[in-house]
Amino acid sequence: MQSALNGNYSPDYDIFADETKENLYGVFIKGPGERYGPEFNGIRGGGYVSQHQKFQKTPGFYALKSSKSALEATMEGVSLAGQSSTMRPYLKKLSGSEGQQQVLFWMRELTELNLLDFIFSQQDRVGNIDYRFYWYYVKNGEVKRQKVEADYDNRNRDFIDRLSPEGVTDKDGDLIAQYNPIIVQRTFLNDNDAGTKTSYANFAKRVGHLDGMKHYSLKIYRKLHELNRDLQAKGEIYQWAANSIGLTSGELKWFRENTRLATQSLTAQCEAGMKFDLDNVDEFLVSGVQKTENVDCQNP
Repeated sequence: MQSALNGNYSPDYDIFADETKENLYGVFIKGPGERYGPEFNGIRGGGYVSQHQKFQKTPGFYALKSSKSALEATMEGVSLAGQSSTMRPYLKKLSGSEGQQQVLFWMRELTELNLLDFIFSQQDRVGNIDYRFYWYYVKNGEVKRQKVEADYDNRNRDFIDRLSPEGVTDKDGDLIAQYNPIIVQRTFLNDNDAGTKTSYANFAKRVGHLDGMKHYSLKIYRKLHELNRDLQAKGEIYQWAANSIGLTSGELKWFRENTRLATQSLTAQCEAGMKFDLDNVDEFLVSGVQKTENVDCQNP
């Protein structure tokens, strides 16, 4: 760590949480999860712009931009992504209702991920997105999930074939195999060290990760409007960001402006007919349908 302070990295306030040089920011903590393959991260290769463009050619991203219903969009997303012979081997286990459930989760997670990266100018996201496997099942009419305990440093969904619920029990001691659980990849963001700084390129903005959305989460949409109202009025959240987390005046300005632009963009897409059908996506396991919510686009 001393090498960072000896001229190899500057400024050191990006690394240390206080002047003692003893307390590190959490950015140095590796959380749970393993790296996604092309099914979510996209096909690697080329510069940042190229990688972000390829990121938009994944099943979840294609589905978000489909004008079909959410469930139909999941399968259209898989079909469009599969037109790439390089991508095709990574799309196994994405057929039928289990595939629909997986892509629904990816759609929902992408609405969060892309919005965060747009607001905070995250430069180095694509290719660095992680996941964990979970069992999902319905017990007594309720959706349950349980983390898959396995040593799985593997980037291909073929690994699912090696996982079995046999012998796995839930917190009540019941064997989950009796509930016919399915395997779902859930997204984790561990690589978050290239955001907020004004010197970083905002590829989510440059490549248009928020453009053309046909499906969205109403909960996230409402939270975005709440955040934007506060930041533009320099309210409680703005004051906290200005005084508590070490943002420079330039970084604070971009945080505020990016939030405004994101709100403006998604509000326009809402008024153009964007569907709000990505909340409670796990309920698809119970009902087999996906609900669409109505909203006042300007005042959700």
